[in-house]
Amino acid sequence: MVRSKPVLILISVLVLLFSAYSFLLVHTWLMENRLTEIEKQVTFYRQQVEAVKEAENKLNSLRQQKAELEKLAKGRQKRSELLITLTDAVPPEVWLTGLEVNGEQQVKITGRSLDLAAAGRFFFALKDQPFLENVRLESVQDVTGEETVLEFSITADLRQTNALAGKAKQ
Repeated sequence: MVRSKPVLILISVLVLLFSAYSFLLVHTWLMENRLTEIEKQVTFYRQQVEAVKEAENKLNSLRQQKAELEKLAKGRQKRSELLITLTDAVPPEVWLTGLEVNGEQQVKITGRSLDLAAAGRFFFALKDQPFLENVRLESVQDVTGEETVLEFSITADLRQTNALAGKAKQ
């Protein structure tokens, strides 16, 4: 029995070593599976981050387009209001033949009139318009034909939006 005790200890140590090795082997296998799952999650989240970045870029682009469209719409509204006020300022004896808007700064109006007084009334009516300032009569010419017709050219600067607010308060 004396000999069987060392054998028993050896077997116990071997079983213990095999158990520890089996435990480490199973634990390593579980950790590898967990690592694989985590790598899949990291890949998934990276894809999500890329999708969010693309959505953010698209959103920023849309915001920029919206701002540009709003700016254009304001300009169109301003021009529409300018046309309405011009229509109200034209006397019956005057008709417009041209309207040019150079950028955001200047307007050139060309037209014809049956007499100088009507052209003068139109000129002074333009001076009272809220969208115009520095109204200048550039030329008046007699266009010969069956009846007397005067051709005129008027230029004016477009009033800035903040200047309009100041004029409305006065």
